This record gives sequence, structure tokens and C-alpha cells, in this order.
Amino acid sequence: MGITSQGSECVRISKLNNKKKKYMPVEPNFSRALNSLFQQWDAQPPAGLWNISGEPCTGTSINTTELEDPINNPSIKCDCNFENGTTCHIIQMRVYGQNTRGVIPEVLTAFTYLEFLKIDQNSHRGPLPAFIGNLTTLKLL
Repeated sequence: MGITSQGSECVRISKLNNKKKKYMPVEPNFSRALNSLFQQWDAQPPAGLWNISGEPCTGTSINTTELEDPINNPSIKCDCNFENGTTCHIIQMRVYGQNTRGVIPEVLTAFTYLEFLKIDQNSHRGPLPAFIGNLTTLKLL
């Protein structure tokens, strides 16, 4: 299946029967949270690989590009199979070796479906914050 954006409407296209199925994009607060996180860390995703200014579950965040592909950093991966394929959630995030500084911000708790978070090779300071425990689906940090 592929996902495309047609105006303000997002559509999933099945490869099997080429039928279109509407889905709900990631909630706007996820996009704001992602932008806030990247601004706090002064991390900029590579231009044109996925949409940082609107619906982030596009481009390399939903296609077969690997999360850890060197051209794709920082990067996210989305799973668009929630609610019978109508809702996308950010499930993986990578901000690797971007020389990000400071503390790990609480805005990460907006990503309640996050399973994988790779933020090593940066200059974060302070202890691992307790709010990380609120990310109950997180399997790898």
C-alpha cells in the first residue's frame, strides 16, 4: 500500500486492487511536538524526505527506506495500520550523531506509540528523565 496526500485529504492506495481508502493523518499536536523537539535540539531533517511542516507520516517515514539509512537522519517511521488502517502513529525516531545538546525534553511523551528511540552520539546532559517511563510502548532507547 502507498499513502499519498491529495490536498488536505490523505489517501491510502492498495497495491492489490488500486482502491483508495481515506485515513486520518497524524494529529496536529504530533506535528507540533515533532517540530518542537527538533527545534529544541536544533536538528533538521533532510529536505524532501518527509514532511516536517505538516503531516509527518509521508515519504521515507512510511516507505521502505530504513530508519537508519545515513541519508535519513533525523528520521521517523510511522505505522499507519491503527484503527483498521485509518490512523498513523510515529513508532520510531532517530536523531543520531546530530550534536544535539541539552536535556531530553518532555515533549517526547506526545509520542505515545513510540517503540524505538535512537538519540545516541549526541551531547545530552542530566539524568534520564522519569517521564520516559510514561512511554509504555518504548522497547528500545
